[in-house]
Amino acid sequence: MSKRLTIIAVFMLLFTATNFAQETFTHPTAQVSVTLPAGWTYTNDASGIVANPPDEGIFMAVTFSVVANDDLYSALEEVNAMLSDRFYSVRFDDPVSGDVNGLPVIYVLGTADEYNAHV
Repeated sequence: MSKRLTIIAVFMLLFTATNFAQETFTHPTAQVSVTLPAGWTYTNDASGIVANPPDEGIFMAVTFSVVANDDLYSALEEVNAMLSDRFYSVRFDDPVSGDVNGLPVIYVLGTADEYNAHV
């Protein structure tokens, strides 16, 4: 009986591990690691990454971009130019300071009218 329970437990463990497998990759320019859930796909180039969930019925992308400017407002202008290729009426909120994993960050949220997208 205990041998049967052990086999069932091992099978369940393997099944669970397969369904929840994740992939971690590092952006080469920014040297930042990101872990994505199983089944997600991503493209990685010099300017950033775009990750998409496996369900093609939804469009959601997580984009990480490395900008060349040290000045926040110059960097925002660069990001705005990049986003304007995909959206119109991009508006940014005020910058917010914080930290991620102990590193200081400044991030800016915004919206774009075309798809009521958050950027």
